[in-house]
Amino acid sequence: MQQLLSCLLLFFSLSSWAQPGYLELKRQLETEQEQFRLNLQELKISRSPNQIFQLDQYNGSKNAMETMIEVFERNSALLDRYPSLYPNNQKKMDEVLEMLIYYVQAAEFLGQVLPHRALATVLSELSSQRENSFLLRLINRTQFHLRPHGNNSGQRLHKAILRAQSWPIRSHPDWLRQYIRRAQYFSSNSSLLDDRYFVDRPFLDFFYDLKAGLLYQTGLAALPKDFYITHEQINEIQDSLHPGDIAVIKHYYKLTNVAFNGEWSHGLIYLGSWNKFKRYFDKDRNTREFFQNLCRRQNLSCNNFSSFLEHKLPEVIDYYKNDKTEYFGQRLPRVVLESIGEGVVISNIYEALRKDQLALIRPKMSIQAKALAVYTALQYMFRPYDYSFNFQSHHRLVCTEIIYNAYSPGVHSTIPSFAWERSRRLGRVVVQATDIVRTFSRDFQQGGRLFDFLYFLSGDSREKKATFSSPEKLQETVTP
Repeated sequence: MQQLLSCLLLFFSLSSWAQPGYLELKRQLETEQEQFRLNLQELKISRSPNQIFQLDQYNGSKNAMETMIEVFERNSALLDRYPSLYPNNQKKMDEVLEMLIYYVQAAEFLGQVLPHRALATVLSELSSQRENSFLLRLINRTQFHLRPHGNNSGQRLHKAILRAQSWPIRSHPDWLRQYIRRAQYFSSNSSLLDDRYFVDRPFLDFFYDLKAGLLYQTGLAALPKDFYITHEQINEIQDSLHPGDIAVIKHYYKLTNVAFNGEWSHGLIYLGSWNKFKRYFDKDRNTREFFQNLCRRQNLSCNNFSSFLEHKLPEVIDYYKNDKTEYFGQRLPRVVLESIGEGVVISNIYEALRKDQLALIRPKMSIQAKALAVYTALQYMFRPYDYSFNFQSHHRLVCTEIIYNAYSPGVHSTIPSFAWERSRRLGRVVVQATDIVRTFSRDFQQGGRLFDFLYFLSGDSREKKATFSSPEKLQETVTP
């Protein structure tokens, strides 16, 4: 190794630095790395481990990481390259430099992502979607070459780094000295490349699948009884509901209630039938003009919100407007967006709302802003239910996660910040149905700036029925 470094440094002292291979790799990786840093900075992602990703932050970080991964994959042949300890020509010396550049940049990329729980979640999803788990190999081999432990061959770069500290390199380019310093930094601060999240991934996936299966079965199970809310009560309220209204429910005696805190266990978004949906959004002038302009900018042949959705989400809208549901021999339209055991679906009014207790609230915002929120929610259609309650990921979604993501200022500047209350579930920070009611209660006490109260059907287990009640009584369900 000492001869290797001596030859390398002698070469740099005599060379004109005209070889393009490693310099082109250096330029490419440094440019992408700087852009990645700027992208994360623009997303304003908090370093707090409890920070829940907004949808734009999730999508932005995912796109930025995918770009970085593609750059590393294009140069992945360097992962299997082991330079000779005694390079006797310029080509082999170039290979030493390429490896140093590649692994330092890889370490900086991983060191920027892995300590952040939300970013690590996105990175894990991207890794699981790629054949042969390129990212896992990148992590392992980056550590293999840079960390100061492991077998002898695994310390090639580390030994070269240590030797370089005592060698006079003043006459060599600044960037080479900086790369050696950065390589030593990652070598001595191995905690920055903590890969336990990925090493444990197969075990986590096994227990996730096991837990998902068990919760799915208990989700289908409840003590046999009729619901407290009647068909007549649902009929009474449904005509006054608007697309975008938020509902929370409680199904008494369902086994999965043990997984939730508080009085409420499920949240959903009312859409209405497709015809009602179209009338509500397409008749609003501001909404129509907004999507006319958006269609024009995206070169789409549409002129309102409903036709915009038909272009952007054709499978979802076809399912929404054409696929009826079966309910006790009746074929009913799909009107309520929710995430249940089968995943994100649009259910009929009775299946979704006719339970034991129900509250309905309406976000105070323009119809245009509501359209953008609903568009965000519809993009989650057909994704599986998230039994692990991971709000950092949008690959699987729990019911209230759809509400949180849709009604977020990250979707568009016209959507107000509701500052949703939060809880801990399975060790993670989440927004549960009870938190939605707590948010409404807080806002109601402050004068109702964010929500309008619509209905509260309070379930009485002794009377075995639900009765219409007041917003004050709704607040009592979340009062300690």
